[in-house]
Amino acid sequence: MSLNPFTWFGNKKATPETKTYARRPSLHDMTGGLPANEELLLGLFHGSYAGLEKASPMARVPVIIPANMMGQPTPTSKDAKTQIVLDEIREMMAQEIKTVNKMFILIGTSWVYPKWDRQRGLIWKVLRDSHVTDMLLSLQTELPIGIVVDEQINVSVGENSVQTIRRKTTYTPTQVTVLYQGKVSEDIKDYSMRNVAGVLPVMFAHEPDDMISRGHSILEPVLCDLKDYHDIDYRASETLARFRVKQIQHIGSGKLKEWRHNNGLDSDSELEAFDVADQDLLFCVGADEDTKYVFLPEGATAASEKALERLYWKVIEGTETPEIFFGGAVSGNMGSYEGQLQMMVTKVQGLREEVSYAYTELFKASLRLRSLIDMTKYDMDFEMGWNRLESISEKDKATMLAQFATAVSALVTSGGVGIKQLYQLWKTNYPELEYGTEEEFKAELVKNANLQQFLKQDYATGESMIEAAGSEANVINNVNKDESDNEEDLVEEEA
Repeated sequence: MSLNPFTWFGNKKATPETKTYARRPSLHDMTGGLPANEELLLGLFHGSYAGLEKASPMARVPVIIPANMMGQPTPTSKDAKTQIVLDEIREMMAQEIKTVNKMFILIGTSWVYPKWDRQRGLIWKVLRDSHVTDMLLSLQTELPIGIVVDEQINVSVGENSVQTIRRKTTYTPTQVTVLYQGKVSEDIKDYSMRNVAGVLPVMFAHEPDDMISRGHSILEPVLCDLKDYHDIDYRASETLARFRVKQIQHIGSGKLKEWRHNNGLDSDSELEAFDVADQDLLFCVGADEDTKYVFLPEGATAASEKALERLYWKVIEGTETPEIFFGGAVSGNMGSYEGQLQMMVTKVQGLREEVSYAYTELFKASLRLRSLIDMTKYDMDFEMGWNRLESISEKDKATMLAQFATAVSALVTSGGVGIKQLYQLWKTNYPELEYGTEEEFKAELVKNANLQQFLKQDYATGESMIEAAGSEANVINNVNKDESDNEEDLVEEEA
């Protein structure tokens, strides 16, 4: 994607109207929308898509920050045995939840199908949006009645031997049918089974146009700007990388060979390998001989830097990600730190609301599978919440808190927020968490900072070691505190 070329000639185009005459009949697209271009979006996110590599750092922040701040869905039930099973399911699927939160923001749509495996137990199979080729809808209810997943799979069948097979899976509320083409072995056969979960693959859609449409990637509004950012940054970097200091050598008439001989450049190969930056001494023997150098003009990349700054702000506005989460300080008319933090909290809460219904359906289907396996009836009337840490394990708490720390690391590193602002952000984003007082929060930060300083000490000199005494921690700049005290006593005696 790039900007359309323009011309200096031609008439000015009129502003398009926001309303048109009614079409009869009016077009109603019930195909569920187009699949996402995952090759583009994943390549942009990971920095591997040709032509967008230098825009990858700008594209990662609007995806990683809100995905990490979302945390985990924590369903709660009044039935004790149901709550135990819900906690087990959420704990088992912690990694899948993290993947879904990221993919539905980056790709726009993520799909999950719950199933039971004899060996591994409950599985949440995460489907690629590009693999979901068709959504079959009912004209009466206008709801999905079938999902078709069509995949071309490359499998290794031996050393340096790859075979391509096609797998088409059709999901309905009552049945799952799998058909193969280009089978690897006779063990792989077409099959059809009852849909025990009773649901179609659950769709997680970001800002869909309606209830049945696929979502939109958070990078979709700024994709053109990210392309321009890459192109301009690449050209500016290319200018700096390719331009080297040029030497202008004035030589008297007929003295070229003499000058080359004096500087050890008799052969053409020596002259070709001549590098201005490596030369410490040049011989200029005549009065009419001198040497000058040409450097890159000071403003050679000034226009590029200005354009990159403009695109930087467009990406911030287009993704609605506050600038402080990019690692910069508040500037211009973007508001205060408190305003930007609240803006991000509101955005994250909106993302949670988008997927709460989908997570509810997914947990219900998982409970249905567990009911059949455990031969126990579980309560399907549970409430879906977020980050209720009293119902999750210490391991999941650590995982969620680590994700939050990753999200705010740029703020802390750049000095964009203080401990008070960080504490307020923590309380606002996790209102149901037992976070303690601000003093306790600050004390924990100090302990962590001292621990990090201890871990980074010089292994040879032992500098910046920590001596912890109860709740207090002191930084000592010597290996042995007693030795340092003795040295101070000797200095006082000599004085």
